Amino acid sequence: MMQFVFVQFLVIILLAKHIYCISKAKSVQTTDDALEYLNKFGYNPCATTTSKALCSLDFKSVVKNYQKRWGLKVTGTLDEQTKKMMNRPRCGLPDLTENKPINELKTRASKWSRNTLTWALRNGPTQLSLTKTTKIIEESFGEWLKYIPLDIQKVCSSCEADFVLEFNRDRHDDPYPFDGSGGTLAHAYLPEDGRVHFDSDETWTESFDSLQTNLFLVAVHELGHALGLDHTFNTKSIMYPAYQPMARDKILPSPDQDAIQDLYGKKTDNTVTAKSPTRVSQATISKYPTLRTTSSQTSIHGEMHTRCRLFLDAGHLSPDKTFHTFKVGMVWRYLIDSESWETIPSTYRSKYKKLPNKVSGSVYKSVARLIYIFSSSHVYRYTVDRNNQIEFKNEQELPDYLHDAVGAIYYLSQVYIVKTHTIHLFDLDNTYEQSEPRLMTEEFPRFYGTVKSAFTYLNMHHFFTADRLVFIWSESLVTWKTYAKPMETSWFACSTPDTPVTRPDRHRHQHHRQHHHKHHHWIN
Repeated sequence: MMQFVFVQFLVIILLAKHIYCISKAKSVQTTDDALEYLNKFGYNPCATTTSKALCSLDFKSVVKNYQKRWGLKVTGTLDEQTKKMMNRPRCGLPDLTENKPINELKTRASKWSRNTLTWALRNGPTQLSLTKTTKIIEESFGEWLKYIPLDIQKVCSSCEADFVLEFNRDRHDDPYPFDGSGGTLAHAYLPEDGRVHFDSDETWTESFDSLQTNLFLVAVHELGHALGLDHTFNTKSIMYPAYQPMARDKILPSPDQDAIQDLYGKKTDNTVTAKSPTRVSQATISKYPTLRTTSSQTSIHGEMHTRCRLFLDAGHLSPDKTFHTFKVGMVWRYLIDSESWETIPSTYRSKYKKLPNKVSGSVYKSVARLIYIFSSSHVYRYTVDRNNQIEFKNEQELPDYLHDAVGAIYYLSQVYIVKTHTIHLFDLDNTYEQSEPRLMTEEFPRFYGTVKSAFTYLNMHHFFTADRLVFIWSESLVTWKTYAKPMETSWFACSTPDTPVTRPDRHRHQHHRQHHHKHHHWIN
């Protein structure tokens, strides 16, 4: 009997060791380790660009830049102080290395388009109860809501929500695996994505006097990103990239308060906060966001234009700096400078010779000064001269696998034909070697629905679905700028005061999807 009990006890111990085996993050010790770190956190431009000018940087110069930003002695070598800083636990979001004051806190040029939002906590860490974790997350939201006029309410753990928080380890439901204890503590996505992930391998605590990782401090930092804030190298800021203990009553100093108010404005006396959340039942919120109707569907200039209610056949930014949209033989121009639609449309053939009445996608390659317009079975090429005059070049039949497009986008420096659930590379060299189609749901995470229309405006790819929603993917930020919003009011040519115009992004060092980019190395 004693032997049986001992065996049971031994099995329990072994199982516990297996279940709770926590990996430790790899430390930076060698030049290769440092290069991996610098690539991961945005200090090596050659990791994400094809520019030879940028790739002329050597390892020493980039280490100098890192040392300067982190307030270290600038040596250009991987000295002990630099290794120590690189080995500090930190946020997983890359640091921006643009030319800006090092201690200045910047926004990520994106914000939530609505003032009423929801959040859901999917699970919690093993060290804290779910009730305690929920309270900490609620207080973390509350820190930001002291200063801005947003209403962010908690919903059930399995409900669809604007902000979704969860604890994961190693590889999880995004391309950015965690690295074990230490290293990356958490990461978050910019508006309007809302995902906030914490590393389950960390030892989380609610204590402010512990060597363990304080969940409140990390959550406030990550929610800053989820609301639109960037990192700063001001050591007094909660948005400092590395984890550091802070007093509970000094979480958000004035620069943090000013930065979040630059995005959302100042809180008024009658603003509702998340202190007393309204309970929302599981039945109230569906699995996917539903179309939000508005009582007054108007544009920024009055009554909503008819164009906003229709699925466009095609659209591209024209050489004349207006946006050309196509619908059943007519070209409607959206005047970007005045933010208004042209009063009288033109026929296709008055601007684009030989074009059929029905088209299904278009792309303007500004560098090559070429316009590609697709029909269900053909492509029509146009050249643009120095006076921005559009001239017909040729017409060519498409191979069968490229027939029946619903749109076209200029994505990752390539022209892609968009179908209802896939995108297909269009071969500009006319060899038409069939490439594998890419699923929309795999290429653009969290996308759902059937595509009815698609186009690119500057660096943003617009997808309109059969259920009348618009999804806008930012190529610079590598995430959704607008996610599942009513198409009548939620893109740059069709908006209301409650749904601001979606502006193009400047390049940001965000989560890069490296499998679609060529890999570049240091040139010494």
